[in-house]
Amino acid sequence: MTSLRKRFWIDIALSGLAVLALVMTFVNAHWLETLTGLEPDGGSGISEWTLTLGCVVFATVFALARLRLRVAAHAKRAAGMGREMLVVRPNCGSHV
Repeated sequence: MTSLRKRFWIDIALSGLAVLALVMTFVNAHWLETLTGLEPDGGSGISEWTLTLGCVVFATVFALARLRLRVAAHAKRAAGMGREMLVVRPNCGSHV
C-alpha cells in the first residue's frame, strides 16, 4: 500500500470518527458516560466536546495535507509535461 493510499484511508477513518463523535455529541452530550460508565468530566459533557473537537481538527488537518499533496503532484505532472513539450527531437525521416 502506497503512502498516499495510507493517508487516504487515515483521512477517511478520521473523518468518519469525527462525524460519528459529532452526531453522538449532538444526540446525547453524555455519550461517553453512557458507553463506558466512566465520568471523566463529572457529568458536564466537556470530555465529549473535547474529543469531538479533537477528531474534527485531526480530520481537517489530514484532509488539508492530502489536498496539498494532490496539488503538488498535479503541479509536478504539469511541470513535467511542459518540459517534454520543449524537447527538440531530430528529424528521423528519410527526407533530405
